[in-house]
Amino acid sequence: MKNICLFLSSAVILMSQQPLVTIHPLNEPIQRTRSADSFEAVKTLPRQDRLTVVAGLPIAGYIPGDEPALTAVAIAGLGPVLCGAVTPPSATTRLYLPPRQMYALVESSLDNPMAVWRMHMQATTALAKEGVAIDGALAHPDMVIFSALGDAALLYSAALGKLQLLRSIPSKAYATDMPSIGGSPLLLAVSEDAAVVIAVLKDGRAVSSWNRGAWKPIDLPGTPSTLLFLPHTHDLIISDANDMTVTVLPISSDVAESPRLLLQNKRVDELAASKNGELLAANIGTGDVSVICVKTGVSVSRDQAGPIHALLELRDGVTFLVSTDQGWSVLKIAAATGDGNASPDSYGALNTTISR
Repeated sequence: MKNICLFLSSAVILMSQQPLVTIHPLNEPIQRTRSADSFEAVKTLPRQDRLTVVAGLPIAGYIPGDEPALTAVAIAGLGPVLCGAVTPPSATTRLYLPPRQMYALVESSLDNPMAVWRMHMQATTALAKEGVAIDGALAHPDMVIFSALGDAALLYSAALGKLQLLRSIPSKAYATDMPSIGGSPLLLAVSEDAAVVIAVLKDGRAVSSWNRGAWKPIDLPGTPSTLLFLPHTHDLIISDANDMTVTVLPISSDVAESPRLLLQNKRVDELAASKNGELLAANIGTGDVSVICVKTGVSVSRDQAGPIHALLELRDGVTFLVSTDQGWSVLKIAAATGDGNASPDSYGALNTTISR
């Protein structure tokens, strides 16, 4: 079977100081993500030992559809290229796609434990085709929450009242049961090294666990609506949609330090972070996105001109696909400066609009 790559007609708009990134990990099953089924001429790719290049183009990431399947995407010049459908393991009912898309967590109708599927490694062995089951992992969790870069994840089952921590994903993923949380979680967050887990319960209490130890009360500012740990830190980012604030709360040895205000007078529904540590705060309803240098507190904003339906962080951690009523856009954040934080003055974004 021939490889199919579909180049889409696009209008290119160059913008300065207007980056945009994905909302933190897709915690909803892909069936609820806006479909890409209006793209035509997309055919199943032949299985290869390592699906990283199609028709000479490196695979940048994937677009989910209504069915549990993915469409590979490459970036050529200034625009995206659709490179065909990638079929998930058999009996898949849900896929959970983390930031950077190095793997997907696969839920099966066969009641098998959650599995890791490395879609860019289409090996011919039966085990690789079906994904690698995570021993002891929950089969049908109600919540799946990823760390900012996808190295760790949390699974929660309301029926079992069980919270699990997944570590060393994807190469050596394993599950560990967390201590009983003593209530139903409304919000969850896990640090990239899996050392710190924060939970906001439905009764309003906030608790933390350090190195999978007993839960302890923790004071969080305001009424949290979204939580996210910055990559490679124990700095918890907290948005309060009602008070329209975003704060950072460093956590050290199970003790929270003083919070610091990062953004105010803006409603933020979702948080994300690039691999370089830039923080992105988005209002999904309006499309307004702020990019924040946490070290300096300086932020820049842009308006995506309407609701954001899907935001997908691609494999390089700085390039993203965004779906709005106008179609798909490709946006890239400029490289970070030497101190690990991008300077807002150096931000540059390339917006390529794709007609559906």
